[in-house]
Amino acid sequence: MKHTWKKAAAFVLATALVAGAAPANVGTGGLFGSTGIVAYAADVQFTNASVTLADDLALNFYVDGIADDTAAAEYTVNFTGACVDESSVLTYNAKEGKYYATTHVYAKDIDKDITATLCKGSDTVDTIEDYSITQYLSSPAFSGADEKTTALITATQNFGYASAEYFYDDNYGVTATFEDYNPDVSAYAPTFGSDAAKLSLVLDSKTAARLYVKGDDTGTESTISSTKADYPTYHEVTGLLPQNLADEQTITVGGTDYTFSALTWCNRVLTNGSASQKNVNMAKAIMAYYTAAKNYTEVANPAPTTASIDAYTAGTFGWSGSGSAATNLPTINTFAANDSISLLSANNANTKFTTTAGGASATFSGTATDDSKFYAVYPYTDGLTLSGDVISGIVIPTSQWNNNLNSEDDFSGWDPKAPIAYATTTGSSLTFHNACAILKVTFPKAGTYGRFTISANEPLAGTFSLDTSTGTLTPTSGSTTVTVGNPSDIYSGICTDKSSKTVYVAIAPGTYTGFNLHIYNEDDDEKSNTKSSVTFEAGKIYDLGSYYLREL
Repeated sequence: MKHTWKKAAAFVLATALVAGAAPANVGTGGLFGSTGIVAYAADVQFTNASVTLADDLALNFYVDGIADDTAAAEYTVNFTGACVDESSVLTYNAKEGKYYATTHVYAKDIDKDITATLCKGSDTVDTIEDYSITQYLSSPAFSGADEKTTALITATQNFGYASAEYFYDDNYGVTATFEDYNPDVSAYAPTFGSDAAKLSLVLDSKTAARLYVKGDDTGTESTISSTKADYPTYHEVTGLLPQNLADEQTITVGGTDYTFSALTWCNRVLTNGSASQKNVNMAKAIMAYYTAAKNYTEVANPAPTTASIDAYTAGTFGWSGSGSAATNLPTINTFAANDSISLLSANNANTKFTTTAGGASATFSGTATDDSKFYAVYPYTDGLTLSGDVISGIVIPTSQWNNNLNSEDDFSGWDPKAPIAYATTTGSSLTFHNACAILKVTFPKAGTYGRFTISANEPLAGTFSLDTSTGTLTPTSGSTTVTVGNPSDIYSGICTDKSSKTVYVAIAPGTYTGFNLHIYNEDDDEKSNTKSSVTFEAGKIYDLGSYYLREL
């Protein structure tokens, strides 16, 4: 019997890239779920295929009609074409409930044809002609796949195409594919110089990383003639699954530890301005392949429901000299009843979760799809978006106000929308980290009203993007001035008629030049303090001083 799968009219998605026992997932060296083909009349026949993504690529052919191991032992599958293994016995896959045969495939041959022949003794039982990994990944059954599955399919294809361009000098348009893809490889920098040791990646049927230490002859003899004189041997790390390519490896040679990962090779290529285009393409393809596999294999968890916030600490400030540390710090790190947070993830757009009780640690409720990692912002902010680890649309108000500042009672507080905090988690709880610096300004009882502005040459507030991996705020529509109080109605401003007021203002952390505090009272008297340069850190409170509004 002969099948030509690439001409089959119907494909049925059996189990598309679901996790399970080996060999049924990427994480344990497993495979994409199988894709069915049209049925044939014979009792024993090929029925479907799958692709293994482990420390190698492999194409698996499933067989129907075999009852048990005894029956399976009578069959072999022979392979011809662009594959590593020429034959395979049948192995049982409990998840599929079928026996299958495997041939490994070099990444560079991802689109090359393979023919599988099922034999019983010397008799041919069934044949699949001219099938490839690319054909499998291009199956219509995957057309409705989820985002993670689609990303992994695309990354696998591009990994194969980049390998083909690298080894065969074929043209698959990889340069154009990755033209705008510039992955951050800084985390994978080596701990040793390029002269001390060199790295290479092996992209044969098994992915491996090799370390070549200068002058070392204790490893396996090098086959690279251009560097063999100085780097005569190598030490190899094998068993590298695609989602684990960033895992650190340490090899000790001559009493020196060399720590690196497979992605360190990508770091060296992508930070080398003279690297060849095919090396750059290969490095980018490997980074994309790793990222997609890592995202795909991460376990999805329910949305986190409990949260706490880091405490603010005292910062040191003075208008001249070294200044002093802030004292009598308020408890900003607590939630109020009915407070809400923004929750985001790859599977969830900006979603509101709310607490009914509040407290230093609070329980939040809302509705979100399970995901492997969640990002959160407090307080809830409309319009937030997530890209990688970066949240865009963060807002630090340019006008900050709390109605209690206009009351006749003593009050110490802040605009509840202003002190931004963020959190990430792969578990059930969130620990929020303060994204802002807080500036404290005190007004003793003075029998008058006032307002003030804080300004600098750099954006203090406005709209920002927040890199949650570093806590860095980057202005996208920033303002160099923050206002507290109503410029058009001083009597709706800060009231010190019968009480004192302490105001806490949130700003973006950073270094500011021309930093200025400008205070006004109801008689249009004013006072201005300026500092030529100052740095404010996130999570700290700085005391700008106490000002008697009657004597500006």
